[in-house]
Amino acid sequence: MPAAVLSYFNTNYAQDTLVKAYKTHDSGYVVFSVDNGVFATTFNDRGTFISRMQLHDDKGKVAIVDQASLPDAIQSYLDATYPNFVFKQAFSFFVNGVVSGSAVCIEANGTKYAVLFDASGNFVQAFVIR
Repeated sequence: MPAAVLSYFNTNYAQDTLVKAYKTHDSGYVVFSVDNGVFATTFNDRGTFISRMQLHDDKGKVAIVDQASLPDAIQSYLDATYPNFVFKQAFSFFVNGVVSGSAVCIEANGTKYAVLFDASGNFVQAFVIR
């Protein structure tokens, strides 16, 4: 990750915990972080801030989830809707120890998406990240 991206986070979102970063097809960056919610922050190829999107608000705890641990309903939806997608990152959200929803970040056809699901694994909404 470019020094400009790290500097931006240290200055503007010092409280964030950086989870993972990915280089985009146009050499920019998408950075996933957690602080009172889950965020996707995008930067161009020079490390200049573009946008920040909150994927989930803080109503409890957040856990990072690997692809093999996703519920079957989520995996089936992703397979049917985004054939040949590339898994990037997933988060589960918990309220009082019970899953309240999930966000799965994928890449399909050169576009990165955050796909949100409810507690039962039903599709809620998809966002283009970059």
